[in-house]
Amino acid sequence: MTDFETRQLDNGDFEVGEENLFREDGIHDVSAIVEERDARYGSFANVATTSRWFKKTLKDALDKNPMFAQLDRTTQDVILEGYGMVLHKLARAVNGDLLYHDNPLDMEGYSQLVRKHIGKQYVEDHLHGKT
Repeated sequence: MTDFETRQLDNGDFEVGEENLFREDGIHDVSAIVEERDARYGSFANVATTSRWFKKTLKDALDKNPMFAQLDRTTQDVILEGYGMVLHKLARAVNGDLLYHDNPLDMEGYSQLVRKHIGKQYVEDHLHGKT
């Protein structure tokens, strides 16, 4: 069974990957999830500190970029949230299991979402002669 599979056991419990993260009544066992995440990503406090630093650095850089101020609000939001999520996933990776295969995949996914949006924006701007 991979990290992504969930199955119901004979006793009615559910299993995700190798660990059972559900109670007998089918409700997530939050403490088991928190323990699993701490083991994989490092302490929440360390991840939060790293993530906030990364995101503050991103925001400071964007605030100094005159092009960012000219973008429409949706594109600004997509850039901030998409790159912010990449940085959050990076914070988890550098504070925890550096070899966890899902970390780069998550970062790639958020980057692709930003790319799709800004690609559409780029085409619209060029087709309408804005640049």
